[in-house]
Amino acid sequence: MSDEHQEINEAKASANTDAGQSSKTSPWWEDTPENRRNASVMELATIIAGSRDFPACRTPEKAAVRIMAGREIGIGPIAAVDGIRIENGKICVSAAIMESVVDRSDVYDWKQIERDSQHCSIEFFRRGDSRGIIDYTMDNARTAGLLAKKGDNWTKHPEAMLFAAAFRTGARAYCAGAFNGNAVYTFDELGIATDDDGNAINQDDGGNEGGSDLCTREQRIRIQELAKQIGKPLPSLIKEQGIRILDELSGWEAGKLIKKLEKQSAKNPPSPEASPAEPPMPSAIEQSSQSSADSPSPAQATMTEAFDESRKPILPDQQDAILGLAGFLEPDENARCEWMVAVLAKRNCEKVSELNHLQAAALIESMQAALKQKKEDDARAKSEKPPFVPTN
Repeated sequence: MSDEHQEINEAKASANTDAGQSSKTSPWWEDTPENRRNASVMELATIIAGSRDFPACRTPEKAAVRIMAGREIGIGPIAAVDGIRIENGKICVSAAIMESVVDRSDVYDWKQIERDSQHCSIEFFRRGDSRGIIDYTMDNARTAGLLAKKGDNWTKHPEAMLFAAAFRTGARAYCAGAFNGNAVYTFDELGIATDDDGNAINQDDGGNEGGSDLCTREQRIRIQELAKQIGKPLPSLIKEQGIRILDELSGWEAGKLIKKLEKQSAKNPPSPEASPAEPPMPSAIEQSSQSSADSPSPAQATMTEAFDESRKPILPDQQDAILGLAGFLEPDENARCEWMVAVLAKRNCEKVSELNHLQAAALIESMQAALKQKKEDDARAKSEKPPFVPTN
């Protein structure tokens, strides 16, 4: 086994030992450090996505993947959400994050030898011994096609970009153990546009015009109208955007989607002959009498979606309540496991985390009623027990 492979395995074994992992996987219902750690990923991801302070992570799933990728290379959740991108299954980070991972390692180190606007030389060490020197030049960048990619940071900041290129090349070649064996790339390698500080730009057009502001009611109505014009089912359109309801779109994202739908509508305009004649406008009395029978307006439909409790996932407090009540109702671990499997199977779920908000609330209510009945039965049985009469 090569030294590089050996140090990667040592790093992974050390990480597993520090995390308290073992070959035996704990059941999902047990309160163990591993289960608490797994739950905390989705808890953090839900909070981050719900805050809308990170437009690039508008869903908990996106945030969770970045948080897990960050844990693989040893960085915190906020730094991971802000500084990591997943591009075609590859982990992309800023040069600053890559440098910080190596700096915090007790095994690896580096030293800058020379740096200017034409080349950069960096020496890398492992446990104090030199592993090699990386000398990266503008000719290397030109050969790799980096100068032709999106963004002009190579023109504005050539010295910084050369340092980033030299560092990532050396880190992958000589410091793989610091990243637990993960192949990590920088943004410019995969064509992700960056700002002057080397951070990824969230949108394709070079800026976040809409920020994290939510889309407006008019934008949502316009999207629904255009989807109807081009014959695109709204649920399919929403799914393509990676969201659950239109309200999750930011103003910038909604504007971009509207432009896209308008182009599609212009290419395939509805035929005037095929369009049915527009019925006459009903009177105010007719509108009043028909309002309850008519289908909801786009705005009403959007509001209904937004407040649909069945779409909300189970809350962390609800998970804790269900597991706690299960422990009171069935103290025996094996019997409790069988009972929980049967209860979840009735709801077409395999795990407590698969329940939605309403299912969890109903299950907690039924478990609380069962626990109350159990206490009453125990109290009744205790009171009906005949007193002990000593015999001579």
